[in-house]
Amino acid sequence: MKAEIISTGKEILSGDILDTNTQLITSKLTKKGIDVIFHHSCQDNESDLATLITEASQRAEFVFITGGLGPTSDDKTRFAVSKVLNSPLELNKKALQSMENFFLKRNIKMPEENTVQALIPEKADFIENRFGTAPGIYFKFGKAQFFCFPGVPYELEKMLEIFLEEKIKVYDFYTSEIFTVFGLPESKTGFLLSDFESFFPIDNSSSIVELGIQAVFPHIFVKIYGRGRDLKKLEEKVRRAKDFVAEKVGSKIISSSGKTLYEKTARLLTENKLTLSIAESCTGGLISNNFTDISGSSAFFKMSAVTYSNEAKTDILNVKKETIEKFGAVSKECAMELAYGARLEGKSDFGISTTGIAGPAGGVKDKPVGTVFIGISSEKETKAYRFERDFNDRLLNKKMFAATAVFYLLKELETRY
Repeated sequence: MKAEIISTGKEILSGDILDTNTQLITSKLTKKGIDVIFHHSCQDNESDLATLITEASQRAEFVFITGGLGPTSDDKTRFAVSKVLNSPLELNKKALQSMENFFLKRNIKMPEENTVQALIPEKADFIENRFGTAPGIYFKFGKAQFFCFPGVPYELEKMLEIFLEEKIKVYDFYTSEIFTVFGLPESKTGFLLSDFESFFPIDNSSSIVELGIQAVFPHIFVKIYGRGRDLKKLEEKVRRAKDFVAEKVGSKIISSSGKTLYEKTARLLTENKLTLSIAESCTGGLISNNFTDISGSSAFFKMSAVTYSNEAKTDILNVKKETIEKFGAVSKECAMELAYGARLEGKSDFGISTTGIAGPAGGVKDKPVGTVFIGISSEKETKAYRFERDFNDRLLNKKMFAATAVFYLLKELETRY
């Protein structure tokens, strides 16, 4: 089954707002096993929208239109549908009643100008909107079924959930699996998995699995989408697909449940009742921010110190002045003392640190831009790692430094607990 999505509104094409509605609809349809083959954006122009509707009706089984159902003069969807169907607009009594009920429940008199929202082409049906004032429109044209929803994101999401559950059932069972990959670029990940389709071809069998790769720097998410009519066959095929991905990507997989480095590390710390304190120089608090974005982080997160200057390193975390004078602030020795100091000051089980050169300036021959030293301290030992990778972008370098530090901590935890 194929679908297309049309979003209307000048504010989308002008770049004033992001088209999150198309993203939402695509996500919902994909989970239903429906392939979205085109995304369209259209200004509030009756003729252009009518053209898109006509073209989409020849390609897809389902077409979703979002926006253009409001009461103002720039809302053109109902007029475009009327034109395509050659069907005059009429006041739909059911649509009008649903709108009046919406206002009645809020003890508000429905404004007269909202009545236009109950105008629906004679050859179309209305879709109830329990969450706002704009009824949706349903009609068939060409080979497609069309669903017109309001553009207000909250209303769209709620209507879509109900409608897809009640009206569209292509397969009986759906599933998705997500692997988190770290340490491989998207291109290399794609290359390693390039023969997935030859092992799992899309055919007319009762179960289908497909592969998706999403880069959210610095992670890569490898997604397996499964849909089918026979649950046992689908589960077996998904299991084989997971084995395929695990074999191809191997040690670069950090999670088989879609967790980020920060989420998985947080879980291990929490489950083992371990605590963490952090000293950050070149990452400027990025590690701490990512950890504290996780709900429940107070169970393991004790303290963070952004010690950017040498004075802060020595005064707050007791890094020796001689260490900085002899080895430099960007050094393995300084990273170890920072991690040790953070652990002691925070009274934590673990301390980690970062000190490096994010660029674009500051690099030298033996410590170029993209160099970071990462310290890890526990009661057992204190050690440090050197990592080099320059993305020619200061923020990307910082993100990679932060993630790499957490990666080394994660490996330490997995080895010991």
